[in-house]
Amino acid sequence: MLPADCFLEVFVNAPLAVCESRDVKGLYRRARANEIPNFTGISSVYEPPDAPELEVRTDLLTVEASIAVVFEAVKKRLASLSEQGPPTRREAPTEAQTPPANEPALSS
Repeated sequence: MLPADCFLEVFVNAPLAVCESRDVKGLYRRARANEIPNFTGISSVYEPPDAPELEVRTDLLTVEASIAVVFEAVKKRLASLSEQGPPTRREAPTEAQTPPANEPALSS
């Protein structure tokens, strides 16, 4: 399992009207016609994240600019993690450490 600071919550935000205008598969149209039940934002509640670390407004930015914003945030996070040194976490056992399925694991 990764340490908590290795996770970056990104809210890719676009108004519902923009999402509908980009819908090449017609899913929003079908949801509005009640052909798809529990469709998020139409017949089911949409809950945006409470406190994302990064919000990317894709209605205001191009695809390229949106990617650049996310990439820059990831680079900053990686730089800060490398300054902290290697994470302290429990490593998964290697194949050599894992007993065969028919043998019980040895307790320490």
